[in-house]
Amino acid sequence: MEKENMRTSVPMEGLTLETSVILAVKNGRISESITLLANKELKDAGYELTFEQALVVFLLNFYDGLTQRDIAISLDKDSPSITRLIDELEGLKMLERRSDPNDRRAKNIYLTSKGKGVVPGIIDVTKVAFKKAFKGISDDEVNVMQSVLKRMMENMRAEMINVVAQ
Repeated sequence: MEKENMRTSVPMEGLTLETSVILAVKNGRISESITLLANKELKDAGYELTFEQALVVFLLNFYDGLTQRDIAISLDKDSPSITRLIDELEGLKMLERRSDPNDRRAKNIYLTSKGKGVVPGIIDVTKVAFKKAFKGISDDEVNVMQSVLKRMMENMRAEMINVVAQ
C-alpha cells in the first residue's frame, strides 16, 4: 500500500482519532520528547540534573519530608525508579534521607540547602522547555488538553479498579 493511501485515522462513534496521535500517546513519545527537551535545557543551563531528578526536587520543594512511597505515588513511578533517583540526588547533595519519627522503617526525604538553591533555576529552565513544546498552541488549547487528559486518567483509573476487582 502506498504511503499516501494508508489509513491515517480511526473513526469512532462521531469522532476521528489520528493514528499518529494514538501511537505517540501509546508509545510514550510525547512524554519522552518533553523529557529529552527538558534534559537538554537543564544541561545547557549548567545543571547536573535530569528532568526526572528535577521533578523530585520540585515536588520536595512544596512537600519536604515526603516518604519515598509518597514520592513514587505523586510522580507515578515505581519504587525502584524512585530509589534510584533519590540515591542519585543524595549523591549530588540535593537531598537527604532522615528517619521517620513515627515509623522506624520509613525514611523521609528532605531537600538540602543545595537542593533548595537550584529550585528557582530549574523551574525557569523547565518553563523554557515547555514553552518550546507548546509553541503555536494557545493557552485555551493547553487548558482543554489538560482537562481532557485528566478525565482520561480518571476514566482509566476507574477501569483499572474494575479490572482488578474482577
